[in-house]
Order: sequence, then structure tokens, then C-alpha cells
Amino acid sequence: MSKTFEQKMEEDVMGEEESPILKEIPMYLSQALAEKLVLYQYPLEHTGLNTENSNVIQCSIKQNPHEIMLDLEKNTNSANYSIAKGEQFAINVDGTDTLNKNPEEIMFPKNIMDRQMFIGRSLGEQNFAVGIFHENEIHLTPLKNVTLLRPSFKYIDKGDKRSKRELKDIEGDGSGEDEEELKQITVKFARQESEKTRKAREKSFGYVNQMNSKETWYTSNFYSKRSDRSEIEFGKFYCTKPNDRAKEIKMNAEEIVEGACSIDENESKSSTHGDSLSFLKSLPITEKVKRLLYQARLINFSKFIKYLGNTCDTQEYLKIVQQFAVLVQGCWVVQSDIVYYKEIVPGGISGTLMRAARDYVLYLFTKSRTITRQKILEIVKLPSTVVKEILEEFSMLLPSTREWEFMLPTDHDFIKSYPEVAQRQYIKWEMKHEKLVESFKNCDNYMGGTFPTKHRRKSYRDSSFSSDNESGAENRRNAYRISGPKIRRTKKLSTSTSERNTKGENT
Repeated sequence: MSKTFEQKMEEDVMGEEESPILKEIPMYLSQALAEKLVLYQYPLEHTGLNTENSNVIQCSIKQNPHEIMLDLEKNTNSANYSIAKGEQFAINVDGTDTLNKNPEEIMFPKNIMDRQMFIGRSLGEQNFAVGIFHENEIHLTPLKNVTLLRPSFKYIDKGDKRSKRELKDIEGDGSGEDEEELKQITVKFARQESEKTRKAREKSFGYVNQMNSKETWYTSNFYSKRSDRSEIEFGKFYCTKPNDRAKEIKMNAEEIVEGACSIDENESKSSTHGDSLSFLKSLPITEKVKRLLYQARLINFSKFIKYLGNTCDTQEYLKIVQQFAVLVQGCWVVQSDIVYYKEIVPGGISGTLMRAARDYVLYLFTKSRTITRQKILEIVKLPSTVVKEILEEFSMLLPSTREWEFMLPTDHDFIKSYPEVAQRQYIKWEMKHEKLVESFKNCDNYMGGTFPTKHRRKSYRDSSFSSDNESGAENRRNAYRISGPKIRRTKKLSTSTSERNTKGENT
């Protein structure tokens, strides 16, 4: 007995429900290029014509409507290219006397047809996205629009117009002695059009084409896919925000920090370093990574694996550590979002500004092992003592040169072992640097208020006096206590102590 259509559909649905899930792949949405990404599609071509690897001589765009024009270099040394024909095309378009012409009007400056023109117009929003599959993750970026590139042969039209113009000039020279023939002129008076008529006229093909021809072409820069600029832009395809990527985290930033601080406060002075490590090893893998990074602040990856043990694959550790730390000189430094997680840090300074300042200092250390505090103060609008406290977290002062050197030596072994990670971190730093420079230009938007007075800065440091000759170890321990939950009970005492010490120094 044959089965009915409904029975077959029911069996198919039941089969789909019972089918096993082979693999779950996390998917992330990157918004870094959401309003800028455009897909350009080359026309179909045979295998002998490879436009993708061709050199782009010139690139021009129109903003409204979005239109692009590419001049791709042709291989004039190919056996399939006729040099005689190419030179003839150049003569037909530009003529023989190119020295006395405006360079902008010349299409083939080398007197040979050495380029192919492509013009593309946007198709509008098509609800497409570009996806990248990397390390068992899918990163999607929405497309603003899609543009189809088509070959353009405007140079042929230009050659025809030039030939007709020269022919007309020759004929005009032969009949120059004859009297000019009178021509009838028709005068038309435009009547006032209604709103409906005007809208209909503006939607017509002729009007749109006329306005498009009046739109100015803007010359733009073209970067090949192997250039550094392209690598930086390509890095924006990946979703890099910790809040978007770390979906398995069950604690917010404040709980992470307070939990890490509570370990130090509850441990007695006789507690050994091994006890803390044993406690870390008892936590889930994500908790182990984020707590160790917060407590260490900066660490080599080899020691990182040594402390946590080989309970997990190295690639898995490397994948998680990138969610909570950044790479500087081959070493991992905890992210600023975890260190300064509050909107207003002690001292009345905006947490956003502190995070940006710390990131800028770390960026400078990615370029050089030593930096000066004055170089930071030229860009970062923060008190000198606050910048000094940021530096003391991961660098040491060199008394001879008055420069700050990164605390750990450069880990060249990690950079050689994981070049892809190092390159990806380099791209992220370049992207972050662009945003930091832009944010510091509008520094007022990041302040929680005006800069604190000297009295408040001293209470923020929890000390009465500071200089570049002081060691940063004690200050870092104070910083850990400041982040703890007991700051409200000790803040008044430390402030009054600061005032007494200051008065004693002044007398």
C-alpha cells in the first residue's frame, strides 16, 4: 500500500527530530565593518584572465549613488597581446600630441593601451553577510551592499568622438570662406511644474542618469590583500569584544575581581604559594585562567601552562587566555576592562579614561621595551602620579635613563611558536590604537568630572608622597587592597594619615 503525502512528510519530520547533532559551532557577529563593508564581484572570466591578482593602477569612487571605477593593469608582455594594436588604440584615444595636453585628460600616458577599466554600481542592501570559519568558530560581518563590476569601453567612445571632431575641423577649414548659413532658432518657455510632475521627472531614467554623470569621481587609495593595511582591516572580521566572545563565563567583571581579591584577604601570612595554585587548579578551566591572569597581571605563556598544569590542551588554554589578556612583548597582560571595571575608580577619575590610558601605555610597550612618562602625558590627559601607578603595574624605572622598561623579557619563543596569534594580536593593537587616538582627542567625554585635587590624588594612591625612585611593589599591593570590599572602612583612616604625613614633610 502506497503512503500518502502527509505520512511521508510526518516521517521526514520525525527523522529530522531524531537525527543526532554532530557538532555545535559558536557563531559571533562582528560590527566593526558593518556600515563600511562592500562586496565587489568581478565578471566571469576564463582561466587565462586573472583579474584578482592584477595590479590596480587607479581607483575612483562616487558616493551617491555608490559607484566604483578600477583601472587594472594589462600584461603588455604577454604573447597574446598585440603591441601594434595597443599603440593604435592609444593614438585613437589621446592623439599623437600628448605633450601639450592636460595630464588628467590623457587616458594612456605610456602611449599604449596598458589598462582595462571596470565600473560597478551598487545593487543596494541585499541582506548578505561574510563569514569566516576559524578555530571552530564562525565570525559573521554584515555587508552594506554588493557591487557588480563590469568591463567599460569608454576609451572606444572617446576615440570615436575625437575622430569625428578632427573630421569636422578639417571640413570646417575647407569651407571657411563660405558664408555661414542662417539657422532657425526655436525659443521655448518652461512653465511652472507641479509637485507631482517634479517628483515624476526626478524618478525618470534620464534625470537620474544626468545627475549621476554630474557626480564627481573621487580618487581613493587601493591596498593589496598582502599589505599591512589590509591585514589590519581583515582583523576587523573577527569579533574581539570579550563580552561577545566569552559566552561561557558565568561571572561578571566585578565578581571576578572581588573573588580574586578575597583569596588574598582570607589567606594567612603563613600560606604558601602552592596553596593558592592548588586552589586555582580545583576551579573550572575558565575560572583558572581569569583568576591567574588577574593575580599575576603579566605572565609568560610557558609559566602560565606550568602553573595551571597539563589538565587541558595547550590550544584550549591559548584560546581562553586571549579572551582576558593582550599580548605585549610576547607576554600576556590582563585586559584593562578587568583591572578597571568600575565606571568611576577611586580618586574620581573615569574608569573609561583609565582603561584607555592603560591600553595606550601597553600599546607603546608593543613598539618599544622602554618608554618615558613624558611621552604618555603628551597624549593622555591624566595626572602624572596616576600615569606612574599604571606604569608600575608592568614596568620598572631605569634610574640611569629615567625610562620605564617592560618588566618581563621579550618572549621570542612564544612569538616563533605561535606566529598567527602574534600577528592577530598585532592587528588588534593597531585597530585599538586608532580608536585610542580618536578618543583622546575628545578626552572630556571620558571624564567622570574634573581632575582630582592633590589631596584626593594622595588618597587614591593610599600614600602621602611618591616619586619615580620609589619601588612599585608596595603600591601594587595597595592597589590590590583598594579593589577589595573593605575599602570603605579604611579609606578615611588612610586619608587622615596622608594629611598628617604631608604636614610633617612641609614643616
